[in-house]
Amino acid sequence: MTTLGIVPGPLITAYHFSAGFAAFAALVCAAVALSGIRIRGIWWLAAMCVASVGSQLANADFHVAPNLLAATDAQRWQNAWSAGQLYTLTGFLAIYTRHRHRRGFLIIMGVLFASMIAMAFQMPPGGRFAGEYKSVILEFPWGERLQMLHGELSRSSLIGRTGFFGLFLWGLYRVAIPYAREDRTGSIVISLGLVILILATALGGLVETGTIAFVYFGNYGYIFLVLLVLYLVVRKLLASNARLKRMTAALHNELDSHLETRKVVHHLSFNDRLTDLPSRAGLFNLIRKPIEQAQRQHSQFAMLHIDLDRFDVINDTLGPNVGDRLLQEVSRRLQSRIQGEDFAARMSADEFIVVINGQPAAAAAIGFADTLHELLREPFAIDEHTLHVTASIGIALYPDDADNAEALLVAADLATREAKRQGRNCTRFFRRELDDAIRERLHVGNALRMALAEQQFELYFQPQIDARDGHITSLEALIRWHHPEGGLIEPGRFIPVAEEMHLIGEVGAWVIDEACRILADWREAGIHDIRVAINLSAQQLHQTELIDTVRGALDRHGLTGNDLELEITESMVMEDPDLCIEQLRQLSALGIKLAMDDFGTGYSSLSYLRRLPIDTLKIDRSFVHDIETNDNDATICATTISMANTLGLDTVAEGIETEAQANRLRDLKCDRFQGYLFARPMPAPAVSGFLRNYSIGT
Repeated sequence: MTTLGIVPGPLITAYHFSAGFAAFAALVCAAVALSGIRIRGIWWLAAMCVASVGSQLANADFHVAPNLLAATDAQRWQNAWSAGQLYTLTGFLAIYTRHRHRRGFLIIMGVLFASMIAMAFQMPPGGRFAGEYKSVILEFPWGERLQMLHGELSRSSLIGRTGFFGLFLWGLYRVAIPYAREDRTGSIVISLGLVILILATALGGLVETGTIAFVYFGNYGYIFLVLLVLYLVVRKLLASNARLKRMTAALHNELDSHLETRKVVHHLSFNDRLTDLPSRAGLFNLIRKPIEQAQRQHSQFAMLHIDLDRFDVINDTLGPNVGDRLLQEVSRRLQSRIQGEDFAARMSADEFIVVINGQPAAAAAIGFADTLHELLREPFAIDEHTLHVTASIGIALYPDDADNAEALLVAADLATREAKRQGRNCTRFFRRELDDAIRERLHVGNALRMALAEQQFELYFQPQIDARDGHITSLEALIRWHHPEGGLIEPGRFIPVAEEMHLIGEVGAWVIDEACRILADWREAGIHDIRVAINLSAQQLHQTELIDTVRGALDRHGLTGNDLELEITESMVMEDPDLCIEQLRQLSALGIKLAMDDFGTGYSSLSYLRRLPIDTLKIDRSFVHDIETNDNDATICATTISMANTLGLDTVAEGIETEAQANRLRDLKCDRFQGYLFARPMPAPAVSGFLRNYSIGT
C-alpha cells in the first residue's frame, strides 16, 4: 500500500502485460522488416508498438501516482505517447493503403504531432481539464485501489479528441474503400481494429469526465489493433512462404526440365536423328578414348569407312522414305555386330564409320568387314520392295596410318575410294602411296585457315548473256585463292578440302558478303540491272544459319534479294530434301533467284524438281561440249530446255566456246549463255570496263 491508499492489482498488471506484448510485437515487426520480407508499413507498425509500450507504462504510472503532482506529470507522458501512437498509426495506414501523396501528408502530420507532443510537456497541471479537477480513488471489488483525475474536459482537449476521431475516420475510409479492392480480408480486419479503437477512445473520454468509474483503457484499442495487424502480418508471411514453396517447386521442375532438355540437346548434338547412331561430332567425341588407350598401351585400333554402293539409285527410284528406312535397317544390322568398346557412327547419307578395338587390329578389322559384307547379302524388305545392297569398305589403322582422328578419317575415306575404283563391294586397306594425298589435304586445310584470316581470297566474275538480244543479265561469282607461295589455286583443289575440314561455311559466308560488297560498289558506280550469281556448297545449304548469313549481307550493303541468284546442285538437295526445300523457300521469300546448277548430272527426281522453288536450270557443260556431234547430248539439252519452258523456268547453258554451240542452243530456245565464247572469268576491277565495251559477238 502507498500514499493515498493506492493498492495495485490486476489492472496495473494488465497495463504491464500489454506493454510487454507491444514490445514483443515491435521486435517481431523489426525482425520481419530486417529479414527482407516486404510488408508495407512494417516499420511504422513497429514504431506504433513502441509508442503503445510507452503509453501503457505511463497509464500504469498515472494510476499508482502517490500524489497529484506525480499524477499530472505521468499524464503529460501519457498524452505525449498517445500523440506518438496516433502519428505512427497514421503513417502505417498511409503506407499500407498506398496513399498517393503520403510523403507530403506524413511530413505535415509529423509537424502537427511534434507540436502536440511539445505542448503536452508545457501544459500546466490540470491543463487537460476546464476549471477545477480532482483526484479520486477508484475502488474495485477485488480490492484494487487506483488513483484517477476527474473534471470537465478543456476546449483544447476536446479539439484534440475531435482531431483524433477525424484521423480515425480517415483511416477507416482508407482501409474500407480504396484498400478493399486490393485485399478484402485485410480491409475487414483493420477496419474492425479501427472501430474498436474509436469505441475505446470514446469510452476513455467518459472515464476522464467521471461518467464511468474506471481506469484509462482507450490505449487498449491500439493493442487490439496491433494484435489484428500482426494476424495480417502472419497471414502474409504464410502466404509468402507458400508462394516461396511454389516458386521453389516450380524452380525444381524448371531445373529438371532444363536438365532433361540439355540431355536431349546433347544427344541430338552428337547423334544422328535418323539412325540414332553417333554423328560426325559424336564420332570425334567417342574416338578420344581409343586414341588415349592406344597411346597408353602402345597398341592399335582400326577405323572402317563404309560407303553403301549405288544408294543414290535406290533413293532416286523409290524415293527418300524408302531410302531412310533402308539406312535404318543397315544401321540395325551394323549395330547387331558391335561388341565391347567398339562403336559405329553415321557420317552422311550413305556413309558409316566403325571403330574396332580388337587385337590384332588389322585381323579384327578385316574380320568385321567380312561379317558386314555377309550381313548385307541378305535382302532388305522395305514395304513391298526387296532391296539388295553392297558396300565398299576402307580400313585405316591408328597410329600406323594416321596419328589423329581427322587424318585417320581421311585415310579410311581414301581407302574406301580405292575400293570403289576397284569395282565396289570389296574391302581395301589404306596404303602408304595415298599418304601424299592426305598430307596435301591437311596442308591445304591448314593454309585455308590462314587464308581466311589473311583475306587471301578474291572473287572473279563471268558474265551470263541473254541469248536473244545479247545484253548481260548477271555475273557468276567464282572464288580464287592467291596463295603467297603457291600462287593462284583453283577452286577444284581447295573447295573439297574446305568441305572435309568443315571450313566451307566460313568460306561461303565470305563469298556472299564480298559479292554483295562488290555489287553495292557497282551500284554506286552506276551499274544497274545486273545481279550476281553465287554457288552454294552442300554444307552451306544444310546450315540453319544460312538464311541469317544471306540476309545480313544484303542488309549490310543496302541490297535486296532481287540482286542475288544462288546456285545449288541436284545432289546436295537429295542429301536432306525436306531441310533443303525449306531453306530454299526461305531464300526465295527474300526475293532471291535460285538456280539448279549442273542439271542432268545428278540423281534427283522430277517429283522433287516440282517441289523446289527454283527459277533457273543450268545445263552442264558436259552436254554442251558435244552438242554439235553427239545426238544424245543434243537430245538431253533439248529435253531440258523443253521441260524448263513447261515448268516456267529459265535455262542457262554453261561452257559455250563456239558460235556453232551458241547457235544450236539458241535454236533450242535456251534463255542465257555462259562460257569462254563471250568472256573468261575476270577480277572485279575489270568488270566495269568490260560492261562498258561489251557487245555480242566480241
